Amino acid sequence: MNYGIEKTPRELMYIFGERIKLLRKEQKISRKHMADISGVPAPTLRKFEETGIISLESFLMLVNTLQRLEEFEQLLQPNYLESKRYLFDH
Repeated sequence: MNYGIEKTPRELMYIFGERIKLLRKEQKISRKHMADISGVPAPTLRKFEETGIISLESFLMLVNTLQRLEEFEQLLQPNYLESKRYLFDH
């Protein structure tokens, strides 16, 4: 199944793995150091960067280490008017 951006969930996972790797390298952080400061084991980080597979918790730990967690706070916010309608309709 394709979604609005024409990517599958698996494709997005892979893209996020690549982006974490790029951001890590931009900040000149080695994989080992990233693992140490994030709390995500180095083999997990390597697997994520290569395949896109990781738990949500570990992913968010990496994002937090790269100081990008605030970007995720806005995801999946309910539409303000729709959420008010839902409250009154239920």
